[in-house]
Amino acid sequence: MMKALFVPLLLISIVLKAQVQSLFSVDQGNYLSKHDIVYLEPEMEGFNGFPIGNGDLGGMVWFHDQGLNIQINKIDLYDIPENDRMTLRAAAQLKVDFGVPCYNYLYLNRFEGRLSLYKAQLNIGSTNAFSDTKIESFVDAGNNVMVIDCEADYSDKLPGGAQAEVRLGRWGSRTFRGWYSGVHEKPEGGLGATNAKIAGTDLVIEERFEGGLSFSVVCRVIQTPVKAEQISRHTLSLRTQMMQKQKFQIMVAVVTSKEATNTTEAAVGLLDAAESKGIPEIKREHQQWWDAFWKQSFVHLADDYIENIYYIRRYLMGSSSRGSYPVPFNGGLWVWNHDHRQWVTPHHWNTQSSYWGLAAQNDIALMRPYIDTYFRLMPAAEQYALSRGARDAILWNEAHDFNGTMVGAKWSNMVNNFTPASQIGVIFWEYYKFTEDIVALQDTVYPFIRKATEFYMQSLKWDNSRSEYFIFPAQPYEHAESSLLKNPTSDRYMIEFLLQCCIEAATRLGTDADRIPSWKHVLEHLWEPPVLDVPGTGKVFGTAFQETGEVYPGLDIYEEYRNDMYHFDAHTTHVYPASVLGLDQSGTEYFKIAQNVAMHQPEWRNAITPGSIVSARLGLGDNAMEKIQNSINHMQHFTQGLFYNIDHWFMLSRYVDKASDSKREVQRDYIYDKRAHYSSGAGTSGLMAAPFVQCGLEPVGIIGATINEMLLQSHGKAIRVFPALPDNGAYAFRLRARGAFMVSATRDSTGFVNCVQFESLQGKECRIQNPWKGKVSVTSGSGKSVRFEQDKDYVVAFKTKKGEIYTILPRGASTQETINYTGTPNMQPKVYGYAILGKERTFREIHPGQ
Repeated sequence: MMKALFVPLLLISIVLKAQVQSLFSVDQGNYLSKHDIVYLEPEMEGFNGFPIGNGDLGGMVWFHDQGLNIQINKIDLYDIPENDRMTLRAAAQLKVDFGVPCYNYLYLNRFEGRLSLYKAQLNIGSTNAFSDTKIESFVDAGNNVMVIDCEADYSDKLPGGAQAEVRLGRWGSRTFRGWYSGVHEKPEGGLGATNAKIAGTDLVIEERFEGGLSFSVVCRVIQTPVKAEQISRHTLSLRTQMMQKQKFQIMVAVVTSKEATNTTEAAVGLLDAAESKGIPEIKREHQQWWDAFWKQSFVHLADDYIENIYYIRRYLMGSSSRGSYPVPFNGGLWVWNHDHRQWVTPHHWNTQSSYWGLAAQNDIALMRPYIDTYFRLMPAAEQYALSRGARDAILWNEAHDFNGTMVGAKWSNMVNNFTPASQIGVIFWEYYKFTEDIVALQDTVYPFIRKATEFYMQSLKWDNSRSEYFIFPAQPYEHAESSLLKNPTSDRYMIEFLLQCCIEAATRLGTDADRIPSWKHVLEHLWEPPVLDVPGTGKVFGTAFQETGEVYPGLDIYEEYRNDMYHFDAHTTHVYPASVLGLDQSGTEYFKIAQNVAMHQPEWRNAITPGSIVSARLGLGDNAMEKIQNSINHMQHFTQGLFYNIDHWFMLSRYVDKASDSKREVQRDYIYDKRAHYSSGAGTSGLMAAPFVQCGLEPVGIIGATINEMLLQSHGKAIRVFPALPDNGAYAFRLRARGAFMVSATRDSTGFVNCVQFESLQGKECRIQNPWKGKVSVTSGSGKSVRFEQDKDYVVAFKTKKGEIYTILPRGASTQETINYTGTPNMQPKVYGYAILGKERTFREIHPGQ
């Protein structure tokens, strides 16, 4: 029996009740059109292509002289080679050829490539010496079908017209299985047992790997007669007739053996259904899905470019996190160079970065692939915990695959890092706290968190002399310098997070009452974090202790390891992701130390570090914004808004010693200077850099989460609106808070908060930090006054009813006139320091009459 091929996840549409005056309205399509990604000339490099996807199926779109290249990828094409690492393979590459050099700049008059985030659709138009071309492409949000609608008009420019070709091929390739030195030795690695064949006029590629992966890719051209041709066992072609006007639609479907027994039959079935429904109806349903997706939340920022990056992040996750596995941090669905993917092994720290902040932006459904995968793999984590001496517990190694193999179990830089399971648990816990889903808590969230806690309960030891627990040996994240440290800060606060969650969950579920006393005892007897007083810097948190009890790193090596500390911010785990130190503790010694740590982060240390989130959690709005700006300047290497996940690749430039601002000015040389080679320090023996370029999803995840935290925080004792913004600038948002509330608020350019509205999704008590620190009024949707209490810390608390909307204002104030947020389509690239969104024109545009 055929399994379901692709089931769209439900979206939660947020609609304010009619009788309530909304703070603002959003003309969604026009507003988001100002964030279209616009190319004014064709992009010939795959890494700068346009990313399209439906959450499970997607790919990168770029150009060649005569047409279009598309690499087709799917989220579950995992191959498990014998004696090698689990590897996500590409499905195929598609090439559209219009028969003339229509995208060669020598012949171009005009060109525009436009990626609409709102429509999740790519539109391309050009005029040239031979033809006018028009292309529209998207991946159906409801089914795994990619659509490419093509037109070419050669009339009056090329007598007799031209023939178009659609070529489908799969050439598997070697990958970089680990760091950049890990390129697979065998040149035939990844080829698989490809069998390309023609079925009527359908192009069919059937792929099978010895590790068990098999899938089919089927391509069909409709609306014009075509002739199929076999090029090789790996490549097929469809050719149209010679015509003055070409108009045809390409549909591609991909099905794996996990979805259907007969993958080719199932893929053909998808295309049959799509052809029967018709492209216009598919497009209508596709856009309806994305319209509902965008309505789930809203942010308006004072900085248009940063806001653009925020929405690109939402688009990327909506386009890649709806399948059966988490989106891979290392390229997502947008790798372009065959099977090449650096770091084929998932790293927990990197993967979670992509999922930070999704709950706050109300993209709850996009969290499910992450949660479902790690819950499904709990037996593997239990076996790993058992191998480390803990029963009925789970433990994850930092480097693992989605088959449950602990790849880095013996690696010295992570053998004693025990925090991944607890930090995976953060995503689980956020799912519960933002939804108040008691069933998910009972069936999924609590079982995971309790077993993660159990590992620590069996691993902690008691120090009689200090009357506290300790853990040894242990180490912070990816710490190659030593795995024989004691009491890391990262373990200390992830343990506190786990214990607090377990106590709250068990109490609500009415279970494990016998465990709660022991959890509380450990919670009350954990060690204090290491603190170091650094001359010229002040007090900072260390990352661990030496076995002797001395703070690590000590003053003797602090400067040497300072940058590495900020690489993961292991010394601020209590701020994030543990969420046990924040604005509730403002003014305390630890809070001041954490702020000092945040203020001394090097400006070029932004990759895979939550430093900007930490700054936002500590109320440092200017500092958080500065770190976002640094991230863009250092790591937004690609013109469509994708980021690289390393911010020290300036070292590959041949001009690093000559540039006045080398850390930013030549950061991108490794992809544009074809003479750049990976350094010997990466163990690559001088491999060229450019062919092995891919994006990383961590930086955009961190930026997105930071913006959410700057606008709204709900992890403490009360919800806070606009807790960490620069002093000036107009902002607005509709985001989700813990306790299952949708919160809307606006702030004017002077920093004054105009109004706050809550929609109660589960009827929980609402607690909000009064942003005016004075008397307020709370009214329900019907306009009635709501009884509330306000404590000495200006926390306003009131009971809510499920589905009701509440408005909070300064006493005596009235709601302002509804603000309408709209926009006009972006018409050109946007430049931000050393980064750019879009592609500028370098050829001369010719207008009629010139």
